[in-house]
Amino acid sequence: MKSEGKGKSWFTPMVMVSTALLSAAGLSAGGAHGSPAGGDQGQVKEAPAARALPTPPETAEALRHRLEELRRRIGLEFVPVPGGEFEMQTTGGGRDKHLVRVAGFLLGRHEVTVRQFRAFVEATGYRTGAETDRGCRQLQAAGYWQAGGTATWRDPGFPQGDDHPVVCVSWFDAEAFCAWAGVRLLTEAEWEYAAGHGAPRVDYAWGDGKPEGKKSGNLAGREVGGAFGWGGQGIFSGHDDGYRYTAPVGSYAPSALGLFDTTGNVLEWTSTSWGAMGGGSGGVPFGGLSYALRGGSWQSVPENARNSSATSYRSRNKSDFVGFRVARDAP
Repeated sequence: MKSEGKGKSWFTPMVMVSTALLSAAGLSAGGAHGSPAGGDQGQVKEAPAARALPTPPETAEALRHRLEELRRRIGLEFVPVPGGEFEMQTTGGGRDKHLVRVAGFLLGRHEVTVRQFRAFVEATGYRTGAETDRGCRQLQAAGYWQAGGTATWRDPGFPQGDDHPVVCVSWFDAEAFCAWAGVRLLTEAEWEYAAGHGAPRVDYAWGDGKPEGKKSGNLAGREVGGAFGWGGQGIFSGHDDGYRYTAPVGSYAPSALGLFDTTGNVLEWTSTSWGAMGGGSGGVPFGGLSYALRGGSWQSVPENARNSSATSYRSRNKSDFVGFRVARDAP
């Protein structure tokens, strides 16, 4: 049995991000992304949640005040996830099924929104990787992906309201937000445990089987397949979730734990490293470490959006279907 470690971070007031804090996390305001973190090479156990600063033990009362401040300032709300053991189903990255113990933690009720990310940017002057390095990867009408261009979180190439999940953010951008807000990315094991409701196992946020009505998620359906030339291949038969791209967070029924959009909408960065990505010279990885993403997105077919499905991208990757969700340690 493997234990899943928790990340620590402290609360930073929602005024101006501390340069020292971001520097300690390997990040900086102004779009400099620092160096990729170290981590387990392709392993799940003890994945560090973030390069975070140590923090003294926090009482339940202090945590309550901090969570209320996050809710009041930027609307971050958390759901308590009790600890437990489960069989981690994910087999991506060359890993077998195995028993994992997860400590209790607090998980963001929904994905970080455009409004919340804008509050971070306005408070700090931070510039994302897409704004400083060749834009964001986008799905084109012909059904292929195109990198580069001018798309960023401010304008990903399709309409988004303030209550939509932020996209076109790299792993480093997500880490910078976490350092500012005093939260962290969750580990891959925490994600699968919470999304699958612990035990018994379920495939999707609504349970098993096909989605029905609001017991659904923002996945590739007729509205996506038809627009991008995919036809009906691989999608739930007749499924149309009402959104070609991202949907406002909370548009569909919550999971049994009260979480929104664990199936679909945007893929979510985690803190779990899948090791170095190849492509460089002299043994130096071209894109640095890769990190696991979970949950599927608006362009995912059902098979790729199961709670046990996983993929990984280079830490500097920015895509119009990738965002993140945040967590905090329980006291």
